[in-house]
Amino acid sequence: MHGNFGLGQNEEALPSDADFFDDFAEKAADLVGSWDSVDDSPSPAPTSGRAKKRVTRRTYSEFEKELIVRADNEGGRPARLEVAQLMGMPARTADRVVALFKEHGREAFRDHRHDRYRHTGKNSKNSAELIKFLTEWVHLDAMLTHAQLRELINLEVFRRSCIDFGVKLENEEDKMNRPISKGTIERYFGLPQIRETYEARHIESDETIRHWFDGLVLSRKYVLDSAEAVNDNENCANRLHFARDLLTALEDPNSILIFLDEVPFHLRMKRPPGPQSGSINQGLQVSMAFQANMGLLGWRIHAQQFSAEEGTTGNAATDSKRGVAHNEEDFKLFVQQTLKNLLVRIDEFRGKDVYLIADCPFEYIRHVHDHESIKEIPAFEELSAALALSNNRVRLIQMAPNSPTLNLCEFFNRALRDRVNETLQNISADSVLSGAFFAGQDPNATLLESLLASTLRDLERTLLPYAPAYLVRMADVIKDIIALEGVLDMAKTYDALVA
Repeated sequence: MHGNFGLGQNEEALPSDADFFDDFAEKAADLVGSWDSVDDSPSPAPTSGRAKKRVTRRTYSEFEKELIVRADNEGGRPARLEVAQLMGMPARTADRVVALFKEHGREAFRDHRHDRYRHTGKNSKNSAELIKFLTEWVHLDAMLTHAQLRELINLEVFRRSCIDFGVKLENEEDKMNRPISKGTIERYFGLPQIRETYEARHIESDETIRHWFDGLVLSRKYVLDSAEAVNDNENCANRLHFARDLLTALEDPNSILIFLDEVPFHLRMKRPPGPQSGSINQGLQVSMAFQANMGLLGWRIHAQQFSAEEGTTGNAATDSKRGVAHNEEDFKLFVQQTLKNLLVRIDEFRGKDVYLIADCPFEYIRHVHDHESIKEIPAFEELSAALALSNNRVRLIQMAPNSPTLNLCEFFNRALRDRVNETLQNISADSVLSGAFFAGQDPNATLLESLLASTLRDLERTLLPYAPAYLVRMADVIKDIIALEGVLDMAKTYDALVA
């Protein structure tokens, strides 16, 4: 019975030749074989305070669900429960995974739910465009109630449902925040496709509107205030001076620009059992150097430490953090490596001046990027001597603070972070399985370092063709900043990054 999952005629079986299932079967057998030796005795009760309830995950990847079904196929319920316990899945959840698979096939593995408070995808109710109009309505009429705002939101949902279906509305009814006649609503709301889309997206509760306003208040506190600080008089003056120097260097055919930057990464995984210091969380720092025509000239991954008192926001698998204990020696080693790589490829830019642009975004790490300390690196003197033979030199441009989009590396930082996050989404980061394949090592640091190294090697091969396009976008940002006399237009710079 278990050999065919006990499926009916309309039930879909998993492919039996999936290589990754066979590979996992061997690893799972070792894990299950050693599971009896694990001490599963209950933890001692706390001496004071109230006992904390054990927190379990509520979502599991398609890969994990497929493992449960495969285990059930090969050994029945006892086998699937053993594998479920290894990955921290409750027995009832494992039973339901198998039951849903028998009823719906592989479609049951896909999670179609949306997080309304954080997700802003095409099919999400929490649309950033709708929230934008919500703030405008309140600005125009502060006496609007939550119920009235909900009605306005639902009118926009109906408008969007008609547009998505291909209906051509007249009299500017297709434009957001414009009235829609009663006749138009009666005519198109009767169409099954539009009605179905509307019913899936419309807002039913006034409480949803209240939650949106809660998010807007927090956004203003943490985003708007920061934006005002970024564009104060001193920052604008420094940014304008830097942007002019940078544009001059970009337009000079007898120069090449080398951008240097550091990107902090921290993988949020379940803390290992046993006593913890409670003061330090380990992370990794990626230093990179990029040139538009030569690609990624060098990169270095080294350890860093995060203060446990530093708060974080968001749910991304990797997270940039402030309060990082940067290591000046690690950065100098990275610069030394980059300059040596330039010496090896000096024939590609002989006869040109070399500009080194190192980002220094925050005051507390500015000493790390001290341009005078870079001159003390041995390879710097060697490169300067080699360029002097053709009457060229290495020049240092002071990077303006609070101007990340004026560093070409920032465009690749986003690509690096997105690719690492995409990979991590398919890994059970807080499961026992994630640490089982790194015997005797810290699974957090090992997993993250492995992912960063493989992703950086992939970026070296794949991003070079896109480098000129990134450079054009950065040049557009520079020209906008000069036109705005040093003011950083948040919307335009963000659009340039994600375009």
